[in-house]
Amino acid sequence: MRYHEIIHGLDNFNHTHAKQIRKITEDEGLFYGQFPILACLVRNGNCTQKEIADYLQVSAPTVATSVKRLERKGLVVKKSCDEDMRRTIIQVTEKGEKSAENCARRFFEFDDWLFSCLSEEEKQLFYDMLMRLSERMKEVREDD
Repeated sequence: MRYHEIIHGLDNFNHTHAKQIRKITEDEGLFYGQFPILACLVRNGNCTQKEIADYLQVSAPTVATSVKRLERKGLVVKKSCDEDMRRTIIQVTEKGEKSAENCARRFFEFDDWLFSCLSEEEKQLFYDMLMRLSERMKEVREDD
C-alpha cells in the first residue's frame, strides 16, 4: 500500500468525522468553534479570553468573536474580575452548561457507534500506530 493512500484515508476520516461533529454542534445551535470554548469553561471554570485562547491554542480575536456570539445566546456572561477590575472573566451559564453537555453526550454516542466495528485489540493497535507516527512527526525539524 502506498503512503499517500493511508494519508488520504486519514484525511477522509478526519473530514467526515468533523462534518458529523459540525452537524451535532449546529443541531445544538452552536457554530463549530463555540463548543470548545464552552467545554473549556465547563472544565476549567471562569477564564479570561486570553486564558481560553491559550488553552485552545487559537487567537484572542477568534475567541472574542465567539464569546460575543455565545453571550448573545445566553450561554456565557462576562463579568469584571473582583481582584482586578481591568480583567474580564467569562463565565458559562446554566444554559451553556446544558448545551455543552448535550453536545458532549452526542459526540460520545457517535464515537461509540463509530468505533464499535473494531475490537478492543484493534482500537489499541490503531491508537498505538497513530501515537508512533505522531512521535515520528516530532522529529521533523522546523527548517526542513
